Amino acid sequence: MKAPSIAASSLGSLLLACAVVEFGLLRLLIRSGPALAGEGRSTAADLVVLFGHTAMNFGVGVALVCLAVVSRALFGLGGPAWRASAGLVALLVALLSVALLRGATSPQMLALTAGVSIAAIITATVGAGVASRHTAALALFGVAYSLIFAHLLAQALTGQGVLTVSTLPAFYASEAVVVLAAVGSLLLVPKPWSPARALAGALPGVVLVAGHAAIPWLVATLGVWNFGVSMSLPTLAYGVAVACFTTTALHLWGRARPAAIALLLIALGGMKLDLVYFHLLGMSGFMLLTLWVAEGQIGAVRARASAGQQRNATVSQQPISV
Repeated sequence: MKAPSIAASSLGSLLLACAVVEFGLLRLLIRSGPALAGEGRSTAADLVVLFGHTAMNFGVGVALVCLAVVSRALFGLGGPAWRASAGLVALLVALLSVALLRGATSPQMLALTAGVSIAAIITATVGAGVASRHTAALALFGVAYSLIFAHLLAQALTGQGVLTVSTLPAFYASEAVVVLAAVGSLLLVPKPWSPARALAGALPGVVLVAGHAAIPWLVATLGVWNFGVSMSLPTLAYGVAVACFTTTALHLWGRARPAAIALLLIALGGMKLDLVYFHLLGMSGFMLLTLWVAEGQIGAVRARASAGQQRNATVSQQPISV
């Protein structure tokens, strides 16, 4: 693994730590009840909010640096597709930096960042080249993100009066593909499977389905607040998706941790990508996953080429019988 890839992996780990702290303190704990979120909060609650916002703000900076380093690593892989993807990711970092400096994401800036994101995602997915299980999983995430950003782009254009059509069909289509991509993440699981990890991965899906059956409003509210998911599909679809995604992350954590970190960042970014922080989490996760798939593909191609050269050398050294 080259230095930029090692640096990208380390930054991904740091970003995940920030995102987990933010998720636990802001998205879960502070929203757990009116006692924390209402007026007259206790000092402990104020500290929770402070630590959560500190982790989120620090995570934004880490994510920008992470994307820049991933861009450098992709550029070093060579090939026009990877270099184009690296350039687009660098442009995305610049646009998001401008959005942060402005203090708000205007419809124009949202349209620009969504457009660049779509271009970077498509280029990164196409750049994977060799067909494989990993490429297929990456492509599913690429399609899901492209649809999410296409919806946001259409929403921004509608707000400017350029479009007058409803954007809800695009949103529901993107959510359906997100569920499909979560199920398709199983393509990333290295063989052999671990029954224990598969069982542990299935538990969150079972809890989701059971929780929705018992308290549907709470699960739906948490889904919208924390991940931007509308829960408009059958609950079983979300349960299967969560079970598959968690199973994949658990398998990868012990065998290919950079890929597991990338998946967890994708999950924590959710679908609320019109907000810069969630946009950065999602794009960092997707580009880290792209880098992992790319290095694996290039390594496999080089290994096959080396094996072919060794076979040719062995054949050439064998005596010719007359």
